[in-house]
Amino acid sequence: MKFARKLFTSFLFFSAFSSANAYYLENALPGKVTVSVTGACAIPATTANAYLATISTDEHVLIGRGIVTASGKLIALQEKSSDVSYLHVLATGEKSSSDYVDVVGDTLRTFLTTNGANCVIETLEPDVNSKAAYHWNEAGGTLNFKAGFGGHEKQRCFSGVNQEKCLAQKIRGVIRFKGAWNTQ
Repeated sequence: MKFARKLFTSFLFFSAFSSANAYYLENALPGKVTVSVTGACAIPATTANAYLATISTDEHVLIGRGIVTASGKLIALQEKSSDVSYLHVLATGEKSSSDYVDVVGDTLRTFLTTNGANCVIETLEPDVNSKAAYHWNEAGGTLNFKAGFGGHEKQRCFSGVNQEKCLAQKIRGVIRFKGAWNTQ
C-alpha cells in the first residue's frame, strides 16, 4: 500500500480568495470530490476537481493529509486511519488494500459551517464504514474514498402561543473522492 501512496509531487498555488488559499501538495492524487450533507448544515451534492494529498501551507508548514479542491478550498484532513485489508494476487500482480479513514476534525467543521446553511455544530462523529480502497498494479491504480459522518446541531428553542419547543437537527454527510494514477 505504501507504493500506492507514492504517486507524484505537485505544486499548486491558488489565488487568495476568501474561500481559497495557497497550498503545497505532495503525493497529490488528482480526481473528483463530491460532498453532500443533509439535515442541519445542508449542502446539496456538489462535485469538483480535487486532490487527495499531503498538504502544506505556501510557507511549507505541514497541515496534514486531506482533500483540497482545484480552486483551493480545503475540505477535510485525515484525523485517524487504520489498515483494514491487503490482497496481492501473485499470478497477476494485482494488489488492493483498504483503510478506515476518519476526517472529522476542525477542518471539516470549518468547511461545514462556512458552506452549510445556518450551521452550528454541537456533535460530529465519523462513520465506522468510512474507507479508502486502493487497487493497483505496475501500470497504475485507482482510489475510491468514502468518508461518512453524522452528528447534531446545537439545540434551538422556539416559542409559540402555548408552548416552547427545543430541538437539535441531525447532520448526515458524506465525502467521496475518486482518483486514478498511471506509473508509465
